[in-house]
Amino acid sequence: MSRANSAAAVAVPKPADWPQLRVVGHEGQSTGPRFRTVALFGSLFIIIVFVTLLVVAVLHALHVQTQVEIDSVRATNAELESRLTRRLAERAELDAPVGVLDAAAGGGLVEASDLVMLSVVPEGLLAPPAGGDPFSGSSP
Repeated sequence: MSRANSAAAVAVPKPADWPQLRVVGHEGQSTGPRFRTVALFGSLFIIIVFVTLLVVAVLHALHVQTQVEIDSVRATNAELESRLTRRLAERAELDAPVGVLDAAAGGGLVEASDLVMLSVVPEGLLAPPAGGDPFSGSSP
């Protein structure tokens, strides 16, 4: 059977066949434009909701990225602060008398057998060195 024959075979009922059925509405008003208006507002509402959700998602992604950068800076600051604390403790140890002695021993210095006070000697009172000038670089 072809489509043309099947369409002709189906009888389309006329409104007179169903007298108890009628279109409800105001006089002179069709149901078409009202349906289009509701559909338009519904579509606009759905579009606004999706755009709002998209904006919220973008703002959330920016917030997360910013928080990651802040956490990275805080971690770097914590590491630098711990290094600074270690260096300050090391410096305080080296500035202490025990630290000075340890650093001197580590550098090859030895303790003197007795305490010698250095003082300025006026010119002409000091005997010349026995082995020649110690600063000339040549030996006698």
